[in-house]
Amino acid sequence: MSWSGRARWRCLLGAAVLATGVVVTAAQPDAAATSVPVRVSIVGIPADAPSGRWDPELGRWIFSPHGGRVLVEWEAWRAEADRLEWDPREETVQLAGGVRMTGPELRASAGQARIWYAQRRLVLTGAARLEQLPEQAAADAVPLRVVTAPTIQIDDAAGLLTAEAGVELTQSEPSLWAVAETLRYDRQAGRIVMASPESTVQARLDDLRLARASRVEYRLDSDELALYGPAEIVQVQEAAPAPTETGTP
Repeated sequence: MSWSGRARWRCLLGAAVLATGVVVTAAQPDAAATSVPVRVSIVGIPADAPSGRWDPELGRWIFSPHGGRVLVEWEAWRAEADRLEWDPREETVQLAGGVRMTGPELRASAGQARIWYAQRRLVLTGAARLEQLPEQAAADAVPLRVVTAPTIQIDDAAGLLTAEAGVELTQSEPSLWAVAETLRYDRQAGRIVMASPESTVQARLDDLRLARASRVEYRLDSDELALYGPAEIVQVQEAAPAPTETGTP
């Protein structure tokens, strides 16, 4: 999800293709039709090793190659993990084990991920990390902002991003660092809200340090910060230069 609102999660998986060239949807004619082709590939295993199976009782494709990785690609998106389950009826994809994702202006990693591709929703869990990249940047570009948390949720249709259970936000320009219990980003409002009970929000913006607050609101268009609840903010002094051998700076 792009924080600027340009990316979209239209990642329907109705035309998935295995690395062997077998069309996955041929086995379940009731799968959702789609005009967005998606490719599922299994890499890193011997030619005779099992790679995946269709479970008619569960109504799912399950890929769990021992020692290998599962890749899924759709439009400009790419994700990989140790295990992948696709439920065409529920229109969901679940990934587990070293999950990594890239997309327009986005890079993410987590222990697990679940994607509701028709609804354009995503949940990352287990040491989740979400990076916003500059526009038109390469996949390995230095991120503009980074959010880390045990759980990160994206609802692209509503333009919302939420993180909880202990969140850290870092930003490169202007330099911003903050920690809180929860984070909520509203794309339409262009605002990030971080909150904690008992005024435990902490932050640093350039040379100012926020020691505590109950809530901090940050506007992306103006870099304006608003504080709520009991708060304490101090100016951080730059370190004095080290003395020379003569004892003078």
